[in-house]
Amino acid sequence: MTAQSLAILVIDENRIRASIIEEGLRENGHDNVTVVHDIAGIARTIAEINPDVIVIELGDGFIGHYGVDDFLLDAEFSHFTCADVVAATDLAGAWAADQLFTNRYHRPISVMVGPVTDNGVGSDYIIETLGTPAHNAIQDPHGLVGSVIKPFMAWNDKHLPKVKELVA
Repeated sequence: MTAQSLAILVIDENRIRASIIEEGLRENGHDNVTVVHDIAGIARTIAEINPDVIVIELGDGFIGHYGVDDFLLDAEFSHFTCADVVAATDLAGAWAADQLFTNRYHRPISVMVGPVTDNGVGSDYIIETLGTPAHNAIQDPHGLVGSVIKPFMAWNDKHLPKVKELVA
């Protein structure tokens, strides 16, 4: 399977953000992209589309009562997660997210986005100090998608043989 042959489902209630994600995917050669803005009946949609990749916007933050923390701590959910894209408004938020992912969720952030990446100072700190790719979704959707596809392909190579073995 090549990255370009993937069936990708984007689930995001925010139409503007979903269009940015879709644009980045299409610019990277992914033509089989379906965008859903309403989660009502999502199980049926997933069954009909049978996507290789599902991109989900989980909410406004992983700290607080949004429920995102529960997803990130869930072992089964984590097993099927190949990339975590985290948005931060400033360097303090980027650093805090890095600490949480390292010490609480025990996995790396795949790519950092958000206003913190609006300038070179923020992006350079994230890349050089935190060791995490940083891309502004509006200015560099191609780089953002590339940073997400890499861990997906690595996850796919590692886990797909096990999934096929279980199904056979």
